[in-house]
Amino acid sequence: MVDVLHRPRIGLLAALGALVAMLAPTCGAGARTTPRVPARQAPAQLVLAPAAGTIGSFVSVRGRDFRPRLSGIVLFSRRRVGAFRASASGRVTLRIAVPRLRAGLVGVYAEQLSPGSRRATLDRALAHFRVLSTPTSGTAGASGSGEPGGPEPGAGSGAPTTSPSGPTGSTGEGGTTGDTGATGETGPTGEAGGTGSTGVTGATGETGDTGSSGTTGASGETGDTGSSGQTGSSGGTGVEGDWWHPPASLTWYWQLQGTVNNSEPVAAYDIDGFENSAGEVATLHAQGKHVICYIDAGTWEPGRPDSGRFPESILGDDVEGWPGERWLDIRQLGVLDPIMTARFEMCKEKGFDAVEPDNIDAYENTTGFPITAAQQLTYDEWIASTVHGLGMAVLQKNDGQQVKELRPDFDGALTEQCNQYHECADFEPYLAAGEPVLDAEYNLSTSSFCAADDAAGIMGARFNLNLNGAVFEPCW
Repeated sequence: MVDVLHRPRIGLLAALGALVAMLAPTCGAGARTTPRVPARQAPAQLVLAPAAGTIGSFVSVRGRDFRPRLSGIVLFSRRRVGAFRASASGRVTLRIAVPRLRAGLVGVYAEQLSPGSRRATLDRALAHFRVLSTPTSGTAGASGSGEPGGPEPGAGSGAPTTSPSGPTGSTGEGGTTGDTGATGETGPTGEAGGTGSTGVTGATGETGDTGSSGTTGASGETGDTGSSGQTGSSGGTGVEGDWWHPPASLTWYWQLQGTVNNSEPVAAYDIDGFENSAGEVATLHAQGKHVICYIDAGTWEPGRPDSGRFPESILGDDVEGWPGERWLDIRQLGVLDPIMTARFEMCKEKGFDAVEPDNIDAYENTTGFPITAAQQLTYDEWIASTVHGLGMAVLQKNDGQQVKELRPDFDGALTEQCNQYHECADFEPYLAAGEPVLDAEYNLSTSSFCAADDAAGIMGARFNLNLNGAVFEPCW
C-alpha cells in the first residue's frame, strides 16, 4: 500500500531553516554572473487554434521566433494559464483550456522573462481570442471558430472571408473546427472556417474542389445532439464550464487508504485516484454521489505506478516526516506537463468528477529548489486549467496565502487543520463566491471547532491522520 501524501503542516524549524538559507551570503563565489540571454532573430509570433471558444474548451497555442531554450508563461487576459520552454529553434507548443472570463475579445500573451528576474520581459507575443457565451441548451452545439485545422495558418487561410458557405458549408477533410468539434445545426465553420474563394483552410489542406458546396451540410451531422467535441459546450447545465460545480454546503467523506467504506450518507467522496477503480467510482455514482480524485501534484513517491517517469533532475529534498517522498521542481513544467496530464486523464477515464491536487504549496517548504510564490501560482493555475479542460472540477489544497489569486481558477478548497493553525479566514473568498471550503481536523475535538466552522459556512469534519476510514466525525 502506498502511503498517502497528505500531511499536517510542515514544522516551524523547517520554515526557519529555509529563511536562514535565503538570507545566507554567498561565500567564495565572487559576484554572480548574469545568465546569458539567447539572441532573438525576429519578433516573436503567436497563433491560436481555434481563435474562439467557450470556457473550458481547448486552445492550441503555437509560437515561433522566441528566444531558444528560454522559459516563459502564457496569460489569458491577465490570468496565467500555462508555462513553456522554447525549443532550440525558438518554437513554442502547448495546449490550454479557456479560463473563466466574460464573453468577448481578450488578449492572449506569451512572455519570456529575463533569467533571474521576475519582472523584466524579454519577449512578448500577442494574439486575440474571443470567449463565447456558454449555451444554455445542447441543441445548437459549439460555434467552433478560429484557426481551422492545423497549428499555423497556411498560404490560403488569411482572414475570414465574406463569401457564403451555403447552409452548412462542406469543410472537406481539414476544414472542421478542430478541437472545438461540430458546429451545431447550421454547421458553419466559425469566424475563420468559411470556405471562401481560395477553397483551402491553410495548413490543414483543401476544403474541397469548389470550396462552397453549400447543399449537403456535411459538417452538421452532430447538430441534433449539440455535441461540441472537446469544448464540452453542450450547455446542458447552463453554467460556466462543462464540469461539476460543487455547492458551498457540500457534505463529504475522505478516505485515502484501505477498502473504501462507500456507505457514508454524504454528497461527495474524496478517494485515491490510483488505488481505486472505475468500478468503485461507478458504485458511488449509482448512489448519487460525486467522486473526487486525490492526486499528488507536488511531490514524488516511489510506489506509484508512474514513478519511473520522473527524471532525477526534477526530484528535490525529502518531504519532512515522509521518508522517500521528494519534492518536485514545479518550475520545470515542460517535464511535468505530460506526467501530470496523464494522471488527470486517468481520473477522467475512471469517471471522477473532480481532482484534489495535493502538495501545491512547495514555495512554503524546504524543497531543494528556489521556488517562488509566483512560480507556484503559475503551476497551480496550469493544474486548474488542465483539469477543467478535461471536464472536471478542481479543489485548491491548503496554501491559504494565495487564495485571492487562485480562487477564480478553482471550484472550492480543501484545507487541513485551519482551525488548529488559525487560518480558516484565509479561505473566506471561496465562501463569498458560494464555493465550498472543506476543513479536515486531526487533533481537535469536534466540540472545539464545529461551532466555528458552522458559523463561517465551512464544511468541517474530524478524521484520523492515516485517512483510512477509522475516524469520521462530521460537523453537519
